Amino acid sequence: YKISLRNCPDFNELYSKATSEEEIQQIATQEAQWNLVWDQVHQRGAERLLWVCQRNAGIFTKAGQHIASLNHILPMQYTNTLSVLQDRAPFVPFSDVERVFKEDLDLQPTNIFESFEQTPIAAASLAQVHKAKLKSGEIVAVKVQYPKLSRMVEGDMKTIETIVNLIAWIFPSFEFRWTLPEFEENIMKELDFRVEHANSERAAANFKQNGTTGVYIPKVYEELSSKRILVMEFIDGAKVTNVEALHKLGLDPKAVADKIMNLFSDQIFLHGFVHCDPHPGNILVRNLKGKPEIVLLDHGLYRELKEEFRINYCKLWKALVLRDAEGVQLYSQLLGAGEFADLFSVMLTLKPPSTELSLDDNITKGDLMEIASLLQCSRTKLAEMLKNMDRDLLFVLRTTYLLQSINIELGGHVNRFTIMARHSIQGTHAKPQPNTSSSPSPSSLREKLSLWGERILFEINLAIARGFLALFLGISDDHVKQEDHNKKNK
Repeated sequence: YKISLRNCPDFNELYSKATSEEEIQQIATQEAQWNLVWDQVHQRGAERLLWVCQRNAGIFTKAGQHIASLNHILPMQYTNTLSVLQDRAPFVPFSDVERVFKEDLDLQPTNIFESFEQTPIAAASLAQVHKAKLKSGEIVAVKVQYPKLSRMVEGDMKTIETIVNLIAWIFPSFEFRWTLPEFEENIMKELDFRVEHANSERAAANFKQNGTTGVYIPKVYEELSSKRILVMEFIDGAKVTNVEALHKLGLDPKAVADKIMNLFSDQIFLHGFVHCDPHPGNILVRNLKGKPEIVLLDHGLYRELKEEFRINYCKLWKALVLRDAEGVQLYSQLLGAGEFADLFSVMLTLKPPSTELSLDDNITKGDLMEIASLLQCSRTKLAEMLKNMDRDLLFVLRTTYLLQSINIELGGHVNRFTIMARHSIQGTHAKPQPNTSSSPSPSSLREKLSLWGERILFEINLAIARGFLALFLGISDDHVKQEDHNKKNK
């Protein structure tokens, strides 16, 4: 980057020194030319990074998937180029699939299935998926782990450990060795498809207990599955970020984003059992009687939140909504981030500290520049805060960022702050039911009345946050968001 852009001027400085309209026009023309150079450099870097991920596969593919989801931070060349890793990663030949069946089930696919498509319909970081037909006639999706993956992961972990240790030695402010044990533990869980099966059943039970509609989790055929093979119900749906396909289904992308935000807010604030890998390759959408039905796939990476954390996180959001500065400080401290209020605020809201607290979910270019500057100047504090932070919070933030990425892909019209705040108020009154995995809910009449009261108070604060002009002149959220969007484009 430094070599390719070594002669790039500082356009902010040039604009500040311009004294005439003609001079400003000349600078704008020069800036447009340099923007083309920036685009070329970004594309080159993205293609090289894609090559590294495809060449090394495994954990590197998973890292590429995560990078592809950071469209609210990274240039589009990176997110567009690396998005192929979400469901179109390199796949292994059918002979390797047969080998896994033989080693795990002592059978060949022909012994189990009426038909089995040898070319996978999707391939990602840990496995590839084939479409097949059972002898009983059901169409199924067969997820098969790459045969050499477990050995590859061992080598990849050692490589990553070496790199992290080297970075910590060269750049002491980037001390992230504490992440390695948990990272390795979660990768090992993802390599066991029996864990994924159990997670999917528990998540489905939570949604059912809550009476939630518009969500579907495919059934697993346990008797045909193993540690490295998962046979599940085949679902035909549109990829969540394929806006054209959603329109063909007769669905509004905004309604899809709204449903997804509500479902994952249920998991975070009510269930305390969270799908932590909701990238676009893991979410399909169907039309259910004119409304979106969200199909959740790949349940390998879940986080069971501690009940104390769930309550504190709910109360933190409640304090944010009610503008309770003392409450924000208290619950930030209980979550391990109290000493780093400004940095934590940035991580939670993706807004710079100078921005007035509001329920607006828009991120401007100026916001991103200020955030980047803050993080650059606070690298040691950032590493310290992440190290001290409750591990549950790290997983919740990861999920939140991925959801924000999907929201942007679908137009960015859904305000996640409002949705999460409403769920947080309900979550503060929810109590877990003993000896069940079901989500908690308010029990007594007194608690229900208290919940209703806080909801009313929240809606009043929400109206204030949106502004009296919007409240009394009837300006809709969409109109306000469109105006903001137009300003940003200018």
